[in-house]
Amino acid sequence: MAIPSLPLADGGSIPQLALGTWELTGSKCVQAVEAALELGYTHIDTADLYNNHRDIAKAISGRVRESFFLTSKVWHSNLKGPDVLKCAQRFLRELNTPYLDLLLIHWPNRGIPLSSTLPAFEQLLAEGKIRHFGVSNCTPRHIADIRKAAPDLPICCEQVEFHPMFYQKELLEYCKADNLVLEAYSPLGRAQELKRSEIAQIAAKHDKTPAQVVLRWELDLGIVPLPKASSRAHLAENLDVFDFKLDEGDKRTLESLPQKRLVDLPLLGDFNYQ
Repeated sequence: MAIPSLPLADGGSIPQLALGTWELTGSKCVQAVEAALELGYTHIDTADLYNNHRDIAKAISGRVRESFFLTSKVWHSNLKGPDVLKCAQRFLRELNTPYLDLLLIHWPNRGIPLSSTLPAFEQLLAEGKIRHFGVSNCTPRHIADIRKAAPDLPICCEQVEFHPMFYQKELLEYCKADNLVLEAYSPLGRAQELKRSEIAQIAAKHDKTPAQVVLRWELDLGIVPLPKASSRAHLAENLDVFDFKLDEGDKRTLESLPQKRLVDLPLLGDFNYQ
């Protein structure tokens, strides 16, 4: 089954399931991306921080550019306008692509004025070097500040940690009300939650794996999960989620699991996030 797409605020669309490539580098990354595209994935998510642009370039070489959606992200220390432009140009060279489908602010940085950051993204859109703009790890207050600083710049996506054990329900509701597509990194909780008996029972009921149950829950919420996988078997497993539905009891169980954030903000170093 083809991966469905979700509409974006600027009139475009985004495939609803992607391959996340965090910690995939070298030949392992090349092989994973090649296998994903062969299996039918149409959305690859990366970032400057992942240090795998050139590996992904090898995997997408020779493919029709319009046949896949490519996302990257600018790190929080590079959000001054000239740095954003330099980063974007470098990303295009490293990925060997004429444009990015989506470019995100990876983490907000209160230490750099939005009046410096946002005109660079507007310029990249106007020049066709990126097709859509979004943010990652932002709070509603960050998003409101961006809208105030650049009211004509459409924010299409918000990418955050999201999984049953970190169910950011209020943020999801905010995004839906604000016409933002929410993307989920670490959508499987880095496999920790897949070991829970509650999820195993739901999986057995549907003759699916725990990972497929969690991804189905996220798809039903109308978000874009970005599961990482390196083996062809796991890539195929994560793609095989469009032929079943969870019932309301399943969803209540998943939404009542103990909560724990996995991405620790202090690990990002000393910068002004708030």
